[in-house]
Amino acid sequence: MVANEESVDVVVPNLGLEEAIFRVDPPDWVTSGDVRVVGYPKYIFGYEVTLKRVLISDRTVDLSVTVDAVTGGRNRNDDYPNIERRTLPTNGLIRHQIDREDALEKSRAVVRRHISFHFPTSVLVRNLPDMVVDREDFVYTLYWLIPTGAEGAEPMTVAILDTISGEVVEQGVNVGEVTVENLQ
Repeated sequence: MVANEESVDVVVPNLGLEEAIFRVDPPDWVTSGDVRVVGYPKYIFGYEVTLKRVLISDRTVDLSVTVDAVTGGRNRNDDYPNIERRTLPTNGLIRHQIDREDALEKSRAVVRRHISFHFPTSVLVRNLPDMVVDREDFVYTLYWLIPTGAEGAEPMTVAILDTISGEVVEQGVNVGEVTVENLQ
């Protein structure tokens, strides 16, 4: 491993590099070696929630929540994502701003809100359910930065593609001006 690279956990991309290049139809001179990658930090928490019930057996619900490690935004996931280890350039990894404890509390709020909405009777009768974190990961989601301008043009412009959704997030961005806001 080169000194300016780091081995990190990433959410397994749904959009491969070759397909990403095809989606933006870059100039003929662009090859996979010209594409850069940026890692955006997130916390993922998996919960096992037990709802106590009086006359019937307890109900167990599995939930997964992702917390944005830069802004603190959070989302409930349909499934816990697949994760793999990759080596990425250190200068392509966005620094996290939210610590684990804040992220954990934000994820718990999502779980409480989900349970209160979907199982209101259980919550009203027996108060809050038992919430156990049974899995957690600090990961990066990846974005492809694919050159879109003329070869050797200064400044170089890129298209930004989200490797999870497969969407083109922005096009024609000066590579030196790629910011956290571009990646959200």
